[in-house]
Amino acid sequence: MSRKTRTVNIRENPSYDVYIGRNMNPMHPNILSNRYSIGVDGSREEVVRKFAYDFRIRWKTEPEFRQAVLAARGRVLGCFCNPDQLCHGQVIADFVDAFIDGEDASFRAIEKYINIQEQSSIEDMLNAL
Repeated sequence: MSRKTRTVNIRENPSYDVYIGRNMNPMHPNILSNRYSIGVDGSREEVVRKFAYDFRIRWKTEPEFRQAVLAARGRVLGCFCNPDQLCHGQVIADFVDAFIDGEDASFRAIEKYINIQEQSSIEDMLNAL
């Protein structure tokens, strides 16, 4: 059985295998980083939802992205996100860990991230009552 892919905060745990955070050099973007920023592009949940949505398209259309995702399987993914908060790395980890059961299983594994906005909206409406 292979090791489970996981995400860590690189400030708290500098021992990681694959850096998935943003690269500030636009000439050399990190292929596994989240293109969306908290605040500018929405809440934490919204930017992870956008990443998960784009992930499906990129998987089908970008061979380099697909290769990088598969290479992340069983590795420790390093990001700046707090480990107790939602991170796009969890999308990568859930997808690649489910891949052993096939591509369809992997897409089902990340569907929950695409539906985050709906769940947050329902919670907001209930809290407003």
